[in-house]
Amino acid sequence: MSNIALVPREFPTEKELDKIVDRYRHLRLAGLKQDPKAFTANYETEAQFPYEKWLSRIQNPKARTFIALDQGERVNSSHDALTALLSREWLGTVTIGGPKFVSSSEIDIEAPWKVFTESDRYAAPPVDDRDAVAVYMIAGMFVLPASRGRGNGRRLVEETVKYTRGASPATERTLLVLLVEAENEAARKLYERCGFRKCSERVELSDHQTVGMILELEHNTTQSIDYMVTRYVAEFINSLTNVVYIIYAFYGLYQLRQKPNAGFLRTVPYWGLMAVGVCSAVYHVSLKYHTQMWDDLSMLFTTTPVLHRVMTADANPRVGIVTGIVLGSSLLALIIYHVKTDELLLHAVFFVGSVTTIGIYTMRLINARTLAGSEARRQIWGMVRFGAVIFNLGYWLWLVDGWVCSYLKSMRETVGLPWAFLLELHGWWHICTGIGAYIFIAVIDHLVSGEDHRNIPGSLAWPAPWAAQSVFAGRGSDEKQE
Repeated sequence: MSNIALVPREFPTEKELDKIVDRYRHLRLAGLKQDPKAFTANYETEAQFPYEKWLSRIQNPKARTFIALDQGERVNSSHDALTALLSREWLGTVTIGGPKFVSSSEIDIEAPWKVFTESDRYAAPPVDDRDAVAVYMIAGMFVLPASRGRGNGRRLVEETVKYTRGASPATERTLLVLLVEAENEAARKLYERCGFRKCSERVELSDHQTVGMILELEHNTTQSIDYMVTRYVAEFINSLTNVVYIIYAFYGLYQLRQKPNAGFLRTVPYWGLMAVGVCSAVYHVSLKYHTQMWDDLSMLFTTTPVLHRVMTADANPRVGIVTGIVLGSSLLALIIYHVKTDELLLHAVFFVGSVTTIGIYTMRLINARTLAGSEARRQIWGMVRFGAVIFNLGYWLWLVDGWVCSYLKSMRETVGLPWAFLLELHGWWHICTGIGAYIFIAVIDHLVSGEDHRNIPGSLAWPAPWAAQSVFAGRGSDEKQE
């Protein structure tokens, strides 16, 4: 993974400064030439800029520039940054200007970038004015096409956000604003994933149609969307709710230990379920790119062994081995592709396809391994139907959370804590899918292992026993269970 280096303000010699200016000029012009739609400027104009113009950008006292570097050791100090900037490949850049201080009553929250474009309109508030707003503007964001889809853009944005924390201690609020090309959907989605929201539909800038976006930070050290409960946890509820996966995984493993014929392969789905909880929690605690990869891929570590189990329930060992090799190879290829590109479509197709296939094979197993009309079949169907409903409910809550994120955020700010926790739909996604996944894993394990169907609900954790006797199970039967 690339690291992000902050271009220093001072250089030991003119030679180092000249090299940095030249490398910055080369990267900027490469961006303008390779992807002109990503900029409001153009290559022809900036290619004619003299050295002094590029130097002024690097040494601008009111702006800082970050550079995404290729793989190498982490940059921990200004000395390390200069060494890395001179020796490693540059993959992308972003500049943050500011802060500009304005009174909260004067700022136009629908067009906060006017603080920069129409600065004469705004009077500087007193230094000790706690109602003042510190406004920063992100500009010049670019990643080389060959280095996109690897988290470089996200890490650049994260570093600019981190840079503003505590930079203006006299203010209670900090705004990060930017203008992005209206047709640059990929960039807009990147900013949205980093917490930005649209504050205007169209802004005319230098004959370009752009969209205004904003991220508000409260009390400087905490983001309005993150770190609300503790400075050590970015998304508290989204982190905490992952305990559902872990608890059900531990319960399933404990139940298997009580059975004499429970080999390691039967435990793999539960270990996968636990991995989902741990990896997802780590991601929501940190909101870092590499932990997002863990979160994304852990879902597949759970579905793949369950998929293998249902597909080979009646197969001979040879077919089981071949199926395992095919599924394992497909999973490995998807992991490599996803890590290299950060592309979610194929990941989503694989996940949804796996879940759908598991559901179809589970229905076949129920009909094949239980007697028609038996109490056992009724109870198992009740648990499976409930598991499918609550899993899909979680999935739709996750979709809604993405669709109306800004509205939900506004609602949470209105109702305040602790009731705002109820509107954390991503947390409900964890709870619902955790319950649904556990029920399917447990029922499939029971059916494939050929264990006695009597009192199957009693061996599963709540709410499975309730579901076995609920409306999801249908009407009871007087026939003898088998």
